[in-house]
Amino acid sequence: MIIERVESWLLDTAFPFWSEQGLDRQGPGFVEHLTLAGVPADVTFKRVRVQARQVYCFCRAAELGWSGDGVDTARHGVELLIDKAWAGAERGWASTLTRAGEPLDTIPDLYDIAFVLFALGFWHRVTGDPRVSDLAGQTLDFLGRHMRHPSGEGYLHRAGGRAPFLQNPHMHLTEAMIVLRDTTGQARFADEAERLVDLCLTRFCDVEKGTLAETFDRHWSRHGLPHSVLLEPGHHYEWVWLLHSFMKPGEERSDVHRTMRRLFDFAVAHGQNPHTNLVVEAVRPDGTAIKRDQRLWPQAERLKAWLAMFERDGIDPRGAVAQGVEQLFTHYLATQPVGTWIECRDHDMKPKADKIPASSFYHIVLAFAEVLRFRHLFAPKPS
Repeated sequence: MIIERVESWLLDTAFPFWSEQGLDRQGPGFVEHLTLAGVPADVTFKRVRVQARQVYCFCRAAELGWSGDGVDTARHGVELLIDKAWAGAERGWASTLTRAGEPLDTIPDLYDIAFVLFALGFWHRVTGDPRVSDLAGQTLDFLGRHMRHPSGEGYLHRAGGRAPFLQNPHMHLTEAMIVLRDTTGQARFADEAERLVDLCLTRFCDVEKGTLAETFDRHWSRHGLPHSVLLEPGHHYEWVWLLHSFMKPGEERSDVHRTMRRLFDFAVAHGQNPHTNLVVEAVRPDGTAIKRDQRLWPQAERLKAWLAMFERDGIDPRGAVAQGVEQLFTHYLATQPVGTWIECRDHDMKPKADKIPASSFYHIVLAFAEVLRFRHLFAPKPS
C-alpha cells in the first residue's frame, strides 16, 4: 500500500501537474512558486536554486518511469542555467534571474551553486551530456579561486561574504559532489566530497553530543555566535543520509559511521514535537524547541535517514517509514489542487503558508525515490 500510494502520487499526480503548472509559459525555465490556488504566481524573479531543483525532479521522473517526457521537461531548466546563469570561469553562477531569464543578482551564492552542480550531476546521469564534467570542473576552480574560506577549509556562503559562515550550503555541495563522483567517475569530485565530509566531522559536528551547528566564526568555531544554539533536526537527518551515501556500498568508515549514528540519535531523541511526532524546525542543544513550526522538508529528510540507517546498520525502518509517509500525505499532501502541498504547519497544526513553493518538490521526490528503492521492504507477505 505504501509503495503504490507513493508511486501513484509521483507518477500519476505530481509529475504531470508540475510539468504543466510548474513550467513557465511567460519565460524560460520553471516558475518560482504557485499561488494557493495552484497557478503560477506573478513574481519578477527566479532563484537559480529552484531551477536546479526542478531539473533534478524531472531527471528523477525519467528514471522512475513517468510516462511523460522527464528529460525534455528538465531540459528547460538546464538550458536556462547554462545559457543565462553561467557567467564564465571568472564570474561563476548568478544566484537570481529575472522572469525573462536575464541575470538579476550576479553575486555567486554557494547554496545556488551547490544545487546547480547537483542538477548537472543528475542531468549527466540521465543524458550523458558531455558539457557537465567541464562545467562542474570550472565551477570547482571558481570556488577555489574566489570563494575559499579564510581558513582554507570550505567556502564562503556568498562571494565576499563574512561571518557568520554557514554549514547548510556545504551540506548541499557535498550532496552534489557525491552525485558527480558517482556519475562521472572523476577523482576530483571524490576528493572534494572527502574534504567536505571531513569539514562536517571536524568542524560542523560535535560528535560526542550528536549535534550539528548552523553558523560559525572565521575559525569554524560555533561558540560565541548569537545563533550558535540553534540546531535544525532536519539537517541532522539530511547529513545522516549524506554520510551514508558518501560511503560506497560495502565501504566502512568508522569516523563517518559514528557521526552518522550520533546525529541520528540526537534527532530522534530531541527533534520531534511529542504531541504530533512531526519534526520541528529548530531546537537548542538540550533538545528544547526554539522554533516549533513543522515544515514539510524535515519530514521528508527523516524518511531518508531511517532508510539510510537500515541500509547501514540494519535498523528496521518499516514502522517509522510507514508512519512518516502517512504523516506526509495526511498533513502536507492532502490538499487542493492534488499534486501540491502545504509547506508548513504551526505548533497547533494549523496551515502556515501563503504560497506553494516549487522548491519543496526536491525534498519530496528524493525522499519518495528512496522509499521506492526499498520497495521490497514493504511488499505484502505471501499468504
